[in-house]
Amino acid sequence: MGEIVGATLCAHVPRLMMSDEEKKAYMGSKVSTLDKALEQMREDQIKDLAFDTFLIFDTHWPTTTNFYIDSREWHGGFYTSDEVPEMIHDYEFLYLGDPELAQLIVEEADQGPLKGRVRKTEGGKLGLMTRHYPTLVTMRYLNPDPGPKKLVLPMSIAYTSSIQNELDYGEAIARAVKRSNRRVVLVATGGLSHKFHSFDTIPSRTSPDAANIYDLEHLAADVEVLWLLEHGMHEELLRKAETFREKSSPEGNFAHYLRMVGALGGYDCEIKAIQYGEYESAIGTGQVVLWFPVQRTDNKTIEDKEVHDATNS
Repeated sequence: MGEIVGATLCAHVPRLMMSDEEKKAYMGSKVSTLDKALEQMREDQIKDLAFDTFLIFDTHWPTTTNFYIDSREWHGGFYTSDEVPEMIHDYEFLYLGDPELAQLIVEEADQGPLKGRVRKTEGGKLGLMTRHYPTLVTMRYLNPDPGPKKLVLPMSIAYTSSIQNELDYGEAIARAVKRSNRRVVLVATGGLSHKFHSFDTIPSRTSPDAANIYDLEHLAADVEVLWLLEHGMHEELLRKAETFREKSSPEGNFAHYLRMVGALGGYDCEIKAIQYGEYESAIGTGQVVLWFPVQRTDNKTIEDKEVHDATNS
């Protein structure tokens, strides 16, 4: 039986892919803490954690009529961002996928209100779909070379989904993981409030200082969200989520968080977030790195189980 063994809500801002010299030139005297935050979170929470798959809720993979799962057997190639090619270009990557878990998620979604609305991308034209930098940025830090890599399963978000749609999807994911033999870490990659400064003012607002958040209302909303997360008050946050979506334009319409918390118990979830690094601005948007520790039943990977089974057969 599989299980979710941890989760993170984390930034994927493209400046994380810049060299130290480029970061200083871009941000000035106050440099982002997000890169060190991701590294420290991996060291503290992920590096020695026995698990098999990163399941990634990618807020830069927007879909409209359905949810999609990138069920290819491997993810590899070279990537240049069409949004910020000066920050991410000619980036080489290679990860194994997890088509088996993707199939189980589709099957579980078909047992509930999302029947027919969760689909896999595999083969033919669908197999030519691009990857997106939230997946690649987070995997660079959380699933790095050298060393054995974990399986990677990216999932789209839908611009049109409701809060309940995302909670239902999270529940289906949790059931699928339980049916599997996978131990999974959820990666809800995206920001909090998400409105950029204007084209003319961006060059003067590149510092990560929270004073550069788009406006005071967005800053206040993000501070409240962080307080609720750090106190495990997910029920309260879910009741405020519609207002947050309407007034603060969270990245991905907050789908990354909603799906994550749906998989972790929804309104009953009381897991307290651990913050790494500072809450920061990225040209107006609110960014943070949070870890949600999940109670685990053991500390064995699939490989451990297979060895144990073979030894005792």
